[in-house]
Amino acid sequence: MREAGDELRTIGTRLATLSRRELEVFHQVVAGRLNKQIAWDLGISVKTIKVHRGQVMKKMGVHSLADLVRMADRMRGSGERLRSAAFSATDSRLRA
Repeated sequence: MREAGDELRTIGTRLATLSRRELEVFHQVVAGRLNKQIAWDLGISVKTIKVHRGQVMKKMGVHSLADLVRMADRMRGSGERLRSAAFSATDSRLRA
């Protein structure tokens, strides 16, 4: 039980390091969207999406898309508490 809490805190801390754009890319990638679909939605190039996606993988400490999706699933399963903590940290950086 304690290990699960530690893991969720680690995920939340890593999530809070993502920029606003990286967070947008993160959500779309784990939803199964293709790079070109994400690029179209955000109005940027596929190459830029690849760069953001690489940064997301690095900052989240994963080496595969499957690991990233599993991490997102753990966050979803943890309830609103983790999401709100991660987003409030991200929101505070945006206001600064």
